[in-house]
Amino acid sequence: VYLVALAVAAAVAAILSFRTTGTASRGNRDAHLASKPPPPPTLFELLNLDPSAPSSCSLYDDDAVRLAVQADPSAAKEKHRFPLGHGLKSAPIHPLSMACCLGASIRTVRALYDAHPDAIAHHDRQKRYAPIHWAVRYSK
Repeated sequence: VYLVALAVAAAVAAILSFRTTGTASRGNRDAHLASKPPPPPTLFELLNLDPSAPSSCSLYDDDAVRLAVQADPSAAKEKHRFPLGHGLKSAPIHPLSMACCLGASIRTVRALYDAHPDAIAHHDRQKRYAPIHWAVRYSK
């Protein structure tokens, strides 16, 4: 009887120790996965704002855009259909042009340029605007 009680006590201690350390415990594993932070927003998600709407422009985060470009420079090469505001249809433009629409800082423009220099001379198909034209059109 004494040996059985000792074995049961050892088993209980092992189970409690196993659960408190969290190793291979399903509940703790699920909690660990649930506490994982969401992935950072993509460059497209950060720039997908209507430059003609002040409420939309207030959501623009220049530092986040710069960090997104530094984290994934290839994203600066991809054209996306961004909203262009003022009743214009969306047009495929580079992130550099959209950042200029939203009032990007010189540091962010430089980061986008360094990631994809060809975008500086690209003119969109709808208005034939280069990034400088978008910057002037939406300058505040």
